[in-house]
Parts: sequence; C-alpha cells; structure tokens
Amino acid sequence: MPAAAYTPGEAIEPGQVVMVDHRPKLCTATGLKPPVTPLKVLQWNIERGYQLDRILATLRAESPDIAVLQELDLGCERSGGTDQLDIIARSLGWQGAFVAEFAELHSSRRSARDQGGGYHGNAVFSRFPIVAAHVVSHRYQPVDWNAPDTDVTSAAHRYREPRRGQRYTLAAVVQPDACQYGAPAPPVLVYSAHLEVFCGLSHRVCQFAEILDDAHRHQRQYPHQLLFGDLNTMAHSWARLSPKYCQDQFRWRSLGTSEPRWWYNHVLSVARPPLPGPTAATDGGLSSDEKWATQAMISSPSPTEDLVSVSPTGHDDDIGAYDSPLAPYGPTVFPPDVQRMARNPGFQEPWDIDQDFTLRSLHGFYQAKLDWTFYTHFTCVGKHMGNDDYEASDHKYLALQLAYQAAKL
Repeated sequence: MPAAAYTPGEAIEPGQVVMVDHRPKLCTATGLKPPVTPLKVLQWNIERGYQLDRILATLRAESPDIAVLQELDLGCERSGGTDQLDIIARSLGWQGAFVAEFAELHSSRRSARDQGGGYHGNAVFSRFPIVAAHVVSHRYQPVDWNAPDTDVTSAAHRYREPRRGQRYTLAAVVQPDACQYGAPAPPVLVYSAHLEVFCGLSHRVCQFAEILDDAHRHQRQYPHQLLFGDLNTMAHSWARLSPKYCQDQFRWRSLGTSEPRWWYNHVLSVARPPLPGPTAATDGGLSSDEKWATQAMISSPSPTEDLVSVSPTGHDDDIGAYDSPLAPYGPTVFPPDVQRMARNPGFQEPWDIDQDFTLRSLHGFYQAKLDWTFYTHFTCVGKHMGNDDYEASDHKYLALQLAYQAAKL
C-alpha cells in the first residue's frame, strides 16, 4: 500500500503509511555528493506524547535533520486527543511519515491514563524530503491483539488494552537536499521500529530478524541506512520476576546476561554477507580495529568509535557456513528463516550496551538499554543522550552526528 497524504482526523488502518508535509519550502537539485556537514539524527520513544509541550521544546532545541520517533498518538483520549503526527510536523516545519500499529479502542476496560479512541504508531520526520516509504509487516507476532477483549485469555483482556492491529516497522527514504548542502547527498533509508514488549527475548529476535532482512534486501539501492527504534530489550535483572515481560525460556536461560548483551553474542556479532553481484555493498572499508569484535572496544567507547560492525564473507543462503548461534535452541524457538535472517548486514552502533541505559524503573533499581541507533555507511562523529530526568518521556533520547562514508560498490 503506497503512502497517502493525511488530513488530521481522518480514519486510517493499522499498517497504513500516511504522510504530512509542513516544510517551509521545497528544494530540488541534481547530482549527488556527500555533504560536508554531518547529519543530525535523533531516536526517541515519546511515550504517547503525554508531555507533548516538553517533547516539542526538546525537538526544537536539538533541531535534528531526521527524527525517528515511536509511540505517537493520533486522536487518543489519554493524550488529549492530539494529532501528534501533524502537530510535530507543523511545529517543527518538517515532513513526517507515520505507520499506525494499532487502532486503540475506546473501552471501559482501560484506565483514564490508557484510554484510546484513536491510533498509535511510529514515525520518521525530516526537514528533508521523504521520497518513499514502505512497511515491514512482521510475520512473527507473539501477541494476538485482535482477539476480542471479552475472551479472558486475550491480550486485550489481560493487559487492559483493547486494540486492533499488530507490530509494524516503518521504512522511509529521506533525501538530504539543497536546502542544507547546496546539492543532494545520497538518500538514506530510515527504519522506525518498536518491537513487542509483552513477550520474551526470543520473540523480539524473530521480529528484529525481519527488519535486518529487509535492510539487507535494500542495501544495494540504499547503502546508507539508519535502523533506529525502541527494541524493548529488557528481559533481564528484575524484569525476570515478571511473567508479563519475560514469557519464554530465556526468562531464566539467559541468567547472568542482559538482553542487549545476549543480542550481541547471538545476532549482532554474526555477519551476513552482501547480496551477490558487482554492485553489492561492502562494509565501507572499516579497518579491523573499527569492528565490533573485542570487549575492549565495548568497555571503552569514544564519540567516534563504531561499536557494531561486521565484515561479511561467504554465501548468503548457506546457513551451515555460519553455524548460527541460534541453532542450538532449536527450530521451534528460532525457525530456520530466522536463523538465516538474524545476522548483521553491516550495522554499527556507537553506544555502550552495558552502560548506556535509556530506561529506568523501580526507583533506579532497574535499568535497561531499550533504544538503539544502528547505521551503515556512516561514521559517528558526535553523540549525546537527553531527557536524563525522564520528565518529557519514560525514555531517554539518543542524538547522533553522522558523517557519510563512501559506499564502495
């Protein structure tokens, strides 16, 4: 389904991509060249926009070129009926693409703080043109949100969130343009992901594998990619005591390891080679000491150090050549297609997965890195976190400055 122009208040469907454009002017130019000025990009789960004024003030102060946001409400009673897609784009002078994950049903089962009546989903905003968009419609859905809440075994009943829809990941193509650089830079494929929280580690890995596969299939056309999102990598520490948030065997089987560290050991450090052919993208010419391969790099990050990187080798569909770290858990936990897809096609991430937490709970006794900022064919030249007091949202935001790398073909 192609992206459609959106008018605030109109009915939309889960999985549908809609767009608004409130940029002050449009710029066009021919020819592509890497910009001198780094791209400013931001990742943030805005928690349903409960504190929308604070969120807008933060976005104005940060002034990113691209903002990747999760948990936007459109017309939900709990957030004052605000249309956050339109308000954010209009207030910042941005273009925005949005995918509705859920129609949040108005119901007496909901508390006032959770009351629905509208839509909920994820977005990509930019001061630059968004020239295309598509949706990763996840086949792996650990929660059936469409079962009626009259069924006492349904998720809607158990979690008191009657809704219709499923998890989707938005992918938008942003074209940095002449307004900033004098000529367009190479386009950037930007993912906004929000993985399921009411499940377990293995279910999120299956969903993440589908995004990695989509990125891999698009890397020849769009070698410059951002995969940002709230991946809900929280199944460790005190969360293990909750069957609500740790619903698979890894509730105890991963004991001693955080979920982000487990992802590193079993997914992020496992290379996926480029697609065959003379135009397959490489790893951007990174030297061996720039690759995420040693504990020393992880424990001693710097603003310009890329902590996740792989050097692909082998043949893409030869699963046996990789000895997937997921294989020992069996095909009922990680099906063969997940084992094939759950490999890193070249993404890097500049944060310390053991120290750079983005969520705090239980009066600080529980902390987790839920938010991630993966990129390919960029170099991180600056980074910082914000919302340290959690006043604007229950998540910190992550801000990066990224310089283009040449995509060797």
